[in-house]
Amino acid sequence: MISRSNVTLILRVDAIFNGLAGLVLYFFYKPLIQLVLFPDTNKPLYANVLGAALIGLALDVWFAANEPEKLRGPIVAGIITRLLVAPAILYWLFIGGIDLPPVWLGLLAVTAQVVLIAGEGLYLYSTRGANR
Repeated sequence: MISRSNVTLILRVDAIFNGLAGLVLYFFYKPLIQLVLFPDTNKPLYANVLGAALIGLALDVWFAANEPEKLRGPIVAGIITRLLVAPAILYWLFIGGIDLPPVWLGLLAVTAQVVLIAGEGLYLYSTRGANR
């Protein structure tokens, strides 16, 4: 069983990671984009929109960390979001063939998301009947 304090830590790490990635994409400052190995583009609109969505997701998860036993819905939404993102990253790394960061970095990002999903999912599963 994952304790409340552990899931709070997992959710905070999740929120910080997504919040920082969101800020980088939202402001799309080219040297910073290159530093974190995100793909460059001459049309940053998509990056800005994704950045805004990631900032919103980060805030959602951060607030859920305050009361994870009551705010299970936002945790589920975060899990679903990352379950949609991971296959997209893997598709573009291995099939789509666009110029992305090194494959190892994409795989590391997917692995990190899987670890966060597992921690959050185990908490939800282990506490599923506690608030009824």
